[in-house]
Amino acid sequence: MTGKFSAAAMALALTFGATAPVVAMDQELNMLMGAIYFEVKNLGLDPTNIDQLTVHQLARIKAITSSSNDDQGAKFQVKQILDEAGGR
Repeated sequence: MTGKFSAAAMALALTFGATAPVVAMDQELNMLMGAIYFEVKNLGLDPTNIDQLTVHQLARIKAITSSSNDDQGAKFQVKQILDEAGGR
């Protein structure tokens, strides 16, 4: 009986232990998407297709908006990325 309990406890621990990183990653992705949503909106672009962006595209937009002092240049580059995503 103790062996079955130990096996069940181990399986339960592995199941919940394995999902913790996935939950954390999902939360980080949601935070990144929220930040990108507001950055895109601040540039005057339509943020409705943000959920279609890949993680790489989200990271590119974040890098562009974080490092650019030129709003028009950033707007052009971000619009290109959004258009790429919309074309899929």
